[in-house]
Amino acid sequence: MQPTLAKLVLDPAVIKYSLLVLTMPLWWPFVRELWKEFNLILEEEGGLLGRKPTDAQLAEIRKRRAAREAALVRDLREEEQARGRRGRRTGPRPSFGASTQRAGSTAVRPAGRRGFGPPR
Repeated sequence: MQPTLAKLVLDPAVIKYSLLVLTMPLWWPFVRELWKEFNLILEEEGGLLGRKPTDAQLAEIRKRRAAREAALVRDLREEEQARGRRGRRTGPRPSFGASTQRAGSTAVRPAGRRGFGPPR
């Protein structure tokens, strides 16, 4: 008996798993890094699947953690820090008097405030 095209039916599960396997090079490095990060976060409790460390191991873990820099902290470069200290504008700051208000506007800005952020 010869299979015809009408009788050939693709199973959706086969397509799904094939797509999962074929795209593995794209998502596997991301999953591996997540696994490492979760294990580092939970290493005092034994990691994701490990057992609780002994007191000596716990002291060593805390010592390593204190020496390691935080991964999510961003340090500004020296130029950005200097620019942030002196302000973004190079010229004199405008005064917020009647000359900067729009015609017909009755709003008055508080002295020393720029925009909507907290005072500097």
